[in-house]
Amino acid sequence: MRFFTELFQNKTLFCVSTAWFVAQAIKILIQGIRDKDWSFRYFFNSGGMPSSHSASVAALAVMVGYYEGYDSSIFAATVLFMFVVMYDAAGVRLETGRQGKALNSLADFFKLEDELIPAKGLKEQVGHSPLQVFAGGLLGVLCAVFFIIV
Repeated sequence: MRFFTELFQNKTLFCVSTAWFVAQAIKILIQGIRDKDWSFRYFFNSGGMPSSHSASVAALAVMVGYYEGYDSSIFAATVLFMFVVMYDAAGVRLETGRQGKALNSLADFFKLEDELIPAKGLKEQVGHSPLQVFAGGLLGVLCAVFFIIV
């Protein structure tokens, strides 16, 4: 029972989860306003504005720094982890989405369909632009500052 009590009192975990949740909710708002498509499915999509990956790891880094000290090894590891995740979101994952889009175009053009390229197509929005990564990181920092103040 103590495990669950401590788990639900973990301010860092709650902050990181909130940063992810808020970033995903903002995606629904942006799609709704921009495309008049108010679908809850955007809550579970990867990619888009803002990056929930970046929001989560930025919130984690700030909270770990606050509680463990900005000169601690765990803070250094968390910041390194943050940069790896953000770089991956704007680099490798963005390119994966671009490749998916190109392959879907080729599959449509040649009327291809097999186990590698399914009928519904490959995911095209799996990464983030640098602006989306920056916005997610800023959201995560603001979320952590809010949790520290409150």
